Amino acid sequence: MASLFRLVTVPDAENPNIGDIQMANGQFVPLPEGPDMLAQRIRCRLLWHRGEWYLDQRQGTPWLQELTTKGATDARIRQIFRRLVERTPGVGSVSSVEIVRGADRSASISIEAVAEEGYTVRVADLDLPYGVGV
Repeated sequence: MASLFRLVTVPDAENPNIGDIQMANGQFVPLPEGPDMLAQRIRCRLLWHRGEWYLDQRQGTPWLQELTTKGATDARIRQIFRRLVERTPGVGSVSSVEIVRGADRSASISIEAVAEEGYTVRVADLDLPYGVGV
């Protein structure tokens, strides 16, 4: 698999923006193969919007097409996320998909996946960028 760079998850003086490539002493911070890389792949897969990539408009998470529409049930949301995570390179299977909804249509999702190599990865409390359907 291709090497990746670590993304900023906790801002600091050198890395003020969450989601940017992390820097240390002016250099990109590489991300070694393993649980952290797989967790980052899962996060990126889920936050990638369908239609965002001009070469294949069918790729990505169907935020506007399905997840934010009225009537998007928890079962359907879990099904969509399970399918997306299962298609992430390095994932063997998905153990669980949990959704916690807020009163203002906000939602947070936690996913547990088993890597092809056998270790378990948990992507917890991923705040969704939109309110989900009701």
